[in-house]
Amino acid sequence: MDALDLTRRPPRSPREPLADLDLVMLARTVDKLRATLPGGNLGSYQITGFSSHLLERLGIAEAQLRETIARADSDEAVAAWIRAHSDPATYPKSPRRSSVEPWASV
Repeated sequence: MDALDLTRRPPRSPREPLADLDLVMLARTVDKLRATLPGGNLGSYQITGFSSHLLERLGIAEAQLRETIARADSDEAVAAWIRAHSDPATYPKSPRRSSVEPWASV
């Protein structure tokens, strides 16, 4: 995937799904990691906070996901890699479902 310049366009909404993975903050986290690729610009955004909490919850290292994003050609490829390297039982509940993790409702 190409690097992003987040000083020109903000990352996706926290509630936007990544392909068919409906995980709060995931598409936004992918955009922020794309901004850390060569040629990208993270601007005033950061990976720490909700994004790092999500990755920790999924059991995925930031560096591993960054490498996957750099090699991937689409959101679908990144979502497939995440599904293959994480346990769906650890996925936070979506705000569209009845039970929502407290941190996921921001």
